[in-house]
Amino acid sequence: MNTTRTRSATPRVSGLDDFRFNALQTLPQFLRGTFTRRPGWSSFLDRLLADPQGVRLVSGLRQRYSSDYIWLSMLGKPSLLVLHPDGIRQVLDRSPWVYGPPDLKVRGMSHFQPDAVTVSTGDDWKRRRAFSDDVLAAGDPVHPRAADFLNAVRSAVEPAISFAEPTVSWSAIHRAFRTITASVVFGPAVEAESVLAHLDSLMKRANRIVGRRDTPERRALHDEIRSRIADPRAGGLAARACPYLKPGDPLPVAGQVPHWLFAMKDTLAANCANALALIASHPKVQEHARDEVAATDLSDPAAVNRMAYLEGCLRDTMRLWPTTPLIVRKALKDDDLAGHAVPAGSQVIIHNGFNHRNPEATADPDRFRPESWAQGVWDYRYNFMSNGPQACGGRELVLFLGKAALGCFLQRQRWQLRHPALDPALPIAQAFDTQAVVLKGRAR
Repeated sequence: MNTTRTRSATPRVSGLDDFRFNALQTLPQFLRGTFTRRPGWSSFLDRLLADPQGVRLVSGLRQRYSSDYIWLSMLGKPSLLVLHPDGIRQVLDRSPWVYGPPDLKVRGMSHFQPDAVTVSTGDDWKRRRAFSDDVLAAGDPVHPRAADFLNAVRSAVEPAISFAEPTVSWSAIHRAFRTITASVVFGPAVEAESVLAHLDSLMKRANRIVGRRDTPERRALHDEIRSRIADPRAGGLAARACPYLKPGDPLPVAGQVPHWLFAMKDTLAANCANALALIASHPKVQEHARDEVAATDLSDPAAVNRMAYLEGCLRDTMRLWPTTPLIVRKALKDDDLAGHAVPAGSQVIIHNGFNHRNPEATADPDRFRPESWAQGVWDYRYNFMSNGPQACGGRELVLFLGKAALGCFLQRQRWQLRHPALDPALPIAQAFDTQAVVLKGRAR
């Protein structure tokens, strides 16, 4: 296909706008860390950039070029910014057969999980996705091992809030989620801190993108994961994964586990810390949430799953502050999006930062509105856990664990956000420094 002709049929941004997009979006995301957050850079950029999610930038491009499909250059690669909901749905529904992982993501993830389902295509994707869906019980609102997971959450959270007036920081929340993650994935009887530390090191290396892909360190991590899955004491997700441990299996099993580990210990931890900060800074929301928690038996998986308002708090937090502001896919073959040709080899960009705050998608997009999720309507413009065939296989488990953790925090304490400041009377800022979160509890 003639790429030049394609671009002439679809708006192409100016060189200045290319520079602005990469300077204000691409470069900051790289500096923050593509695979694991660099705390120093993240805090600095949250203070420096008033619009870190690019809402005003993308809104301006949309208005200037009068289109929901706009060509730009992202790190030198032709990339189609897709803003129309129908186009977003088509891209996600055709992944990973037509739209696969971008080269940078494949190179980066090669450092710690080159065989992950998230960077797989074709038959490899089908096998690995089926395995992941089975172990995570995708689609089931309550995982078969949910009761064990609730015990893990309580054991990790309660020490941090056992004082009469505890002070809880991001570091304490993050430590609790590392403990939760180890127990959920390997079972409480299996020591897993060395696995998490090893993964931390490799993910920091992956932030550099470049470098050797097949390394002794990565092989050592996967060997360590396999040994823990095969441990007779293993519980949690490992017990469900163990039957798949076969020589020569094309999954391979150990290559899928790192994603579960960092999604829980880092991403879910950040989302729950942000949710607790929003709840603490909105008195009416906190009262509603605490009333729901007070009426819930937090040891009963079915009861925890029914906490719809607390789930709305978590969902709206992820809408306001998506941990993945950009979804990038590579076109594996020629495609057409509403008359806009997409040549094979080019990229498409789904801009979560803009979409999640688009007033066309939701009323009061800069307000914290947990009740807006009560109807259960799912819009493809909300992609904090993606959509389509590659939607997060652990979506139900993530929401369940998040509600369980928030429930434990709210059950005995009323929280006040000490830092950073959030004023419920003002629109929710796009920048929020999660690493700086400090909350003060009061048992009343």
